[in-house]
Amino acid sequence: NIFSNEIKCHEESLDQNCIRDYIDSFLIEMKDRQKENNVSSFTYSMLNGNVQALFGAGSGTVRITIEWCLLTMAAYTTEDTSVQGYNIPKGTFVLTNIWAVHHDHRYWKNPDTFFPEHFLSQDGTTMKKPEYFIPFSIGKRSCPGETLGLIEVFLYFTSILQRFTVALPDGEKPNFDGTCELTWEAKFHHLRLLPRN
Repeated sequence: NIFSNEIKCHEESLDQNCIRDYIDSFLIEMKDRQKENNVSSFTYSMLNGNVQALFGAGSGTVRITIEWCLLTMAAYTTEDTSVQGYNIPKGTFVLTNIWAVHHDHRYWKNPDTFFPEHFLSQDGTTMKKPEYFIPFSIGKRSCPGETLGLIEVFLYFTSILQRFTVALPDGEKPNFDGTCELTWEAKFHHLRLLPRN
């Protein structure tokens, strides 16, 4: 009944110029096919079943997974452990040392210099992502915002470079020292943004 009522409300307020969700899209397609006398599976019964399936798959599975997670947490409280010979006391907060991985000479030919070849194929024609490049960390503690973060950085950075030439003030030399905060942050410095023609 809940789904039938929701479909009815959608139908009463349907605006083909403002599609709000799956139900609106289905109703519009169903009406278009009825106008063409096209017998199809686009029916109220199919819509109701699809909405129930989507709702069940999208909420029921999450609820069940969380219930299992909570039960597991209740059954196994944290305890002392060891990983590769290192003792890790109960309650220790563990993070990946990303800086150490990105400066490891075993994985990077020139880790302390600007060396774009790290990210290019042998012939230099395509980009590659080395498996040991982990700016968003790795494993269970990796950043859930990686996809959004990469898109934002790309859009902001390319937009700036399309409009400006970035330069240091006259006589200043670049300083690539940083400070360890939540991330490795560049020290304060001045930059000139020169409009491109």
